[in-house]
Amino acid sequence: MTTAWGQRTLTGERLAGVSVRKGWLSAAVHVPGGEPAVLKGLRKQDAPAVEAATARALARHRALPAVEIAVTWHELVKEVAGRAQADGRWISQETRSRLLAAAPDEVTRRALKSAASDLADLFGRAELNAVAFLDVAFDPWLDGRNEQILHSETGRHRDFFDSVESRPLSGEQIRAVVCYDNRVQVVASAGSGKTSVMVARAAYAVRRGFVAADQILLLAFNKAAAVELQERVAKAFSAVGLDSAGVKATTFHAFGLSILGSAAGRKPRAAAWLDAGQDTEMVMRIVDELREGSSDFAYRWDLFRLLYARTGETVEGGEPDGWDSQTRRQGFRTAIGEVV
Repeated sequence: MTTAWGQRTLTGERLAGVSVRKGWLSAAVHVPGGEPAVLKGLRKQDAPAVEAATARALARHRALPAVEIAVTWHELVKEVAGRAQADGRWISQETRSRLLAAAPDEVTRRALKSAASDLADLFGRAELNAVAFLDVAFDPWLDGRNEQILHSETGRHRDFFDSVESRPLSGEQIRAVVCYDNRVQVVASAGSGKTSVMVARAAYAVRRGFVAADQILLLAFNKAAAVELQERVAKAFSAVGLDSAGVKATTFHAFGLSILGSAAGRKPRAAAWLDAGQDTEMVMRIVDELREGSSDFAYRWDLFRLLYARTGETVEGGEPDGWDSQTRRQGFRTAIGEVV
């Protein structure tokens, strides 16, 4: 601020106390502080412009913290998305959630939008771009970055996708492989190539350096499927020049037993009473012990047993009490009406 009496630089909240007082022929700017100053020599007709400029400068100062939050978040999003595209690594749901959690809150957003529209000429390009980014639909924007990654990876590793299995992977299969999110569910009909996707994902992860081969586990529901998986992994890895040593394919049960065995020092065995055909008697004994130890369990068990369950009084279950007209089979009717 320059007047005939000199120049003063005012910043921050000091602007809040600035006032322009008009006289008959001139005006004076009153500046607060330890020793309030009066800057004279201002033309009376310039007083409104000084007041307006002071108000705008104060508004910018008060909006600046929120703008800096927006800039920091915008830079974080651009840095994460840019690194993912450079690395060809899918932007995961966890990363998406982390970015959203760091976004400016609604109060800050409203303040920023007001400041950007009223004070646009007082902010730089980076600041205005950061505020404008708040209006961008975030999820579709990130989806677009992932689509770019998918397109880039498909072209860059075309030879891999064409040779990792006996037949080239389809576009949908390639998407399921490249979509290296933290959790991916593939839903497809029998024989459509889900196993090919599993094997290709394992090879893709090793080829791209996402994980080491000995950190990959493939699970199947039965032993035959697990054996087939292991064979296909070896064949697929060899086809693309990778070493499959360390990749493990097994069943859910075998994997669970291995964990229990590792923790306990020995693998668990089935209880002796199962082999002796005493399973029903043992279950009833366990129920009795639970009823004695918990009044809540006893109430719920008796409620089910007396009102809802239709079973015999012996452990064998008694005589069947239901008939299924569709299967033409006699059995026991459950609480939901099914005959089993």
